Amino acid sequence: MLVIDEGHEYVMHEVGDTGVQRIKFVKQSSGAVTWPDEHGGLNCQEVMRILIHRTKVLEAVLPCAETHSAIGHLKAALYQFELRAWRRKQQGLNKKQPVHREVGEPPFKPHLIEYYPTCSVCGHIFCEKCKGP
Repeated sequence: MLVIDEGHEYVMHEVGDTGVQRIKFVKQSSGAVTWPDEHGGLNCQEVMRILIHRTKVLEAVLPCAETHSAIGHLKAALYQFELRAWRRKQQGLNKKQPVHREVGEPPFKPHLIEYYPTCSVCGHIFCEKCKGP
């Protein structure tokens, strides 16, 4: 892996080939940071959804305890990212305030986390602010 733009753009070498893959994450200014250049891209949750799907395919081909466990850990990480986003939006926090309260039950369940549709504006699930997906 090669870091092109810290936290936003990476290049990875393909396995068994001489090619490379580039992955670019969204880069947006906020109350916490201002970027001179901004661009669209993926968020962590979308990459996790890809990894969950790929790992489920691997599990279907050759099941094992470690692969099954990896799926659970990926889903748990995705759930935590979406829970964080949902709570921050529910409390109306801007991107400048680092702390949110842990109040309210989210309208989504951890075991179904990878199946909920995402907002086309912000990329999160159950987005009432953007009215997505």
